[in-house]
Amino acid sequence: MFWIIVAAVIALDRISKLLVVKNMQLGQFIELGKTGMGLRYVRNTGAAFSFFVGRTSFLLIFTALLMSAILFYYIKYRGSMSRAEHIFLAMILGGGLGNFLDRLIYGYVVDFLDIRILPIFNVADICITCGCLLLILVVLYFDKGKAA
Repeated sequence: MFWIIVAAVIALDRISKLLVVKNMQLGQFIELGKTGMGLRYVRNTGAAFSFFVGRTSFLLIFTALLMSAILFYYIKYRGSMSRAEHIFLAMILGGGLGNFLDRLIYGYVVDFLDIRILPIFNVADICITCGCLLLILVVLYFDKGKAA
């Protein structure tokens, strides 16, 4: 299940980004309804919230190390992890690898989801953020028996 989720996240992320790159001009905005939200194709040379802009080599190395640590943790502790932990770690790893591939291929991350109140993001970012938040909730509130 873990590897299927990782592969599915990477596939959804890559397909969505390839569709944007193929069908939109850089900076183009397509509004969804009359919401003010929509699709805006941007190239992100930094990390979340514009940290480390233009530091692609650093971000590649940092991401590779972080994804390796997550993979090592998963391999070592997978037998004692809950189903939720498997799912949420897979979401984080798949999302991280999706953005890693962008940096490796293009030198930047393709972002396109614009909801106005947040920086523009992508499918990988959603998976990383949701996976982290849900994993924290599981560890803090549902795995109390393991901490003892």
